[in-house]
Amino acid sequence: MAYNITMPQAYAQTNYTDMPQQKKSNSAPVFGMMTVGALGGGTVGYLMSQRTFNSDGKAHDSYVKTVSDNLLKLDNKTKELQEQISNILKKIDSVKDSAELKKLLDRNKEAAKLICNRIYSSVDDIVKIVNSENIKATKEAIKNGLKSSNELMRQYAKNIAEKCWDKDTKSFVKPDNIKQKIFDVVKNTKTQNQWKKAIKYGGITACVFGALTLAYKMMGPARYQ
Repeated sequence: MAYNITMPQAYAQTNYTDMPQQKKSNSAPVFGMMTVGALGGGTVGYLMSQRTFNSDGKAHDSYVKTVSDNLLKLDNKTKELQEQISNILKKIDSVKDSAELKKLLDRNKEAAKLICNRIYSSVDDIVKIVNSENIKATKEAIKNGLKSSNELMRQYAKNIAEKCWDKDTKSFVKPDNIKQKIFDVVKNTKTQNQWKKAIKYGGITACVFGALTLAYKMMGPARYQ
């Protein structure tokens, strides 16, 4: 008796539609969404960091402060003066009498000289007429004088920054009467601030996109698992 060893047609052909679907990996979408998040967040951060100048070409205070601080670093004497001014402003409130005031001014000679030149006097001339009745007013006058010096430096930095900014093209343009090293400080200060914020917002957005994608992976339809 002969046997037909030919496999039945129903089993001989492979029906791919009935085979279990290969489990799809969600690692690529997760990575992709995180990448998009980083890029998208960087763009958002970049746009949000456009606060160095307003539409009228006026520099914002936070940017001016950074420019001012960076300009001071170009000259050692100016930097030292600024440090001494800050030191006096921090400590003068705790000064109790003329002797302590003299010590503070003597330890910060360049800043003290700035004060004395305004009133055509010396440290000794200032402190010898300070007493318990006028020391409070004297300290306030010194503080106001030093603060006004800081404000003058900020205004100087603001004037330079706005002179280097073209509000029509939204870009920096070096004026002929501004030194290259000063122009570089103004321009690079803006760039550093923008990239710091771009990295910050990019990182945050990447985490958000990645978290949302992982959540979708866990709660998504069964056919994708």
